[in-house]
Amino acid sequence: MIKLIPEVTINNLAKPIKKLEKVNSLSDLNNEVNNIAKFLNAKNYAFCVFSTNLNEQESVKIYGELGRALSRLIQDDNLIRTYCQTEVKPLKLSEITNFFELKDSRKQKGFSIFCDTLIIPFKGTLYDFGCLILRTENNKLLKEEHFKSIVIVIYMYDAFKRCKKKSNKTVNFTKREIECLKWATEGKTSWEISKILTITDRTVNYHIANCIRKTNSSNRQQAIAKFYAMGIL
Repeated sequence: MIKLIPEVTINNLAKPIKKLEKVNSLSDLNNEVNNIAKFLNAKNYAFCVFSTNLNEQESVKIYGELGRALSRLIQDDNLIRTYCQTEVKPLKLSEITNFFELKDSRKQKGFSIFCDTLIIPFKGTLYDFGCLILRTENNKLLKEEHFKSIVIVIYMYDAFKRCKKKSNKTVNFTKREIECLKWATEGKTSWEISKILTITDRTVNYHIANCIRKTNSSNRQQAIAKFYAMGIL
């Protein structure tokens, strides 16, 4: 496992960080990730976000370029997802089977070809986590550049949240709808919410039903999960 470099010089990262702070769309984020890949002299470089809701339906979004084999591995293999969800230390992708003490020779062989690839996990909101994938021409360059990515991934995730929230504004929720669902996250019943907001419980159910419909959810728990994922709560 690669050791973290304790002292990080922010000055030489000022330019890419400033550009990330100005990103206004997810397509812009993808372009900026590719620009940072050139800045870091990376062979492959991508920002990956895993999202999960309360029904355990998961998806992965990849920004940047990984190549077909590596993209498929990130999307399909649960080891990477599990590591990113539970760990914080950067790890060479070729070492992930050893980390989980797997004896599956086929999996070991599949990961062994990525000895020049580093995954840098990050934790996001309640339903978001992910990693930055850094692949270089050689291990020396990998050690030189990975600490910069540890800093940059924070700004990438901020840009992702900002763009995601902006894209979700096409679905409009009223103040009352948000208030009702907010109190529902606290475990309040419709009757309790009605007393807090001084409205009828029938009106509370009406607002929550609107939230369920607008988020294309099947129940209030799923709507709450989507509100968190959208950055509304």
